[in-house]
Amino acid sequence: MNISIALNKKYFVPAYVMLTSLFFNNPEESIDVYMLYSDLTSKELECLEKLELEYNKKKIKAMYIDPNYFSDFPEKDLKELETFYRLLLMDLLPQDVSRILYLDVDIIVNKNTVICTLGR
Repeated sequence: MNISIALNKKYFVPAYVMLTSLFFNNPEESIDVYMLYSDLTSKELECLEKLELEYNKKKIKAMYIDPNYFSDFPEKDLKELETFYRLLLMDLLPQDVSRILYLDVDIIVNKNTVICTLGR
């Protein structure tokens, strides 16, 4: 399963809680999390590495985004800059990733059941 999130320092704790709930409620699932960020500290990144080590078959792939990338974006003052990071996913993801689910970091994953699936 491929998951993507985007966060900044203000959302580090909610992101940590969301990732913990995701990993805990999907113990047998192999999960790759593509985490888009620009202002996390090395201590925060280290904390996420420790979380990754606590759970089998879980990977958090930190992907730094230059905060100046969207400096000319007309809507940047209306929303958190990280809101726009998901627009870069197609260019940032490895070629072998054919599907990804973007999750907001302020949620709790409380089940591992797929409620609805599209496609065949």
